Amino acid sequence: YESTTFPGMNYVDYYALFTFDATWLLIQSLQQLCSLNSNSSACIQFLNNSFCFNKYFINSNKLFNLINNLDYFGVTGKIQFNQNQTDRIDGINYILKNIQIISNYLNFLPVLIWSSTTNWTLYSPTSLIIWPGNSLIIPSEYPSLSGIHLRIALVETPPFTMLTQQQQ
Repeated sequence: YESTTFPGMNYVDYYALFTFDATWLLIQSLQQLCSLNSNSSACIQFLNNSFCFNKYFINSNKLFNLINNLDYFGVTGKIQFNQNQTDRIDGINYILKNIQIISNYLNFLPVLIWSSTTNWTLYSPTSLIIWPGNSLIIPSEYPSLSGIHLRIALVETPPFTMLTQQQQ
């Protein structure tokens, strides 16, 4: 999205974010499917074209396998599926953003990502943390937090936190 035209979270329906991720998943998987065929028009073919509910997508198994192998970060978090699960894999992620001045504007750029399976990793290979003084070197003259326990608050907001009741 373009940050200058984004209306803000208060004006976007939460389900629209999931719809965006689902649409992007379909676009990415269809692009991969069509890149596998030398004839790109043959990658999206249907049988029984007369009535929409009777249509059969010829390459449905290939598309399903491609969807199961996609792994990316959407607007609602990490998108990854598995044939043996009905929900997202590794659904809890935290993104650490660094405040950086770019073209005289403050920007919050993602630099690290945390998940329960990988712990902290670089958000992308080009992620850089800009330290005070516009430096890439970790400053040594600031107080150390070694041995100090911090309390970090996480605000639960839909769609990023979902609670369900389970009966035993």
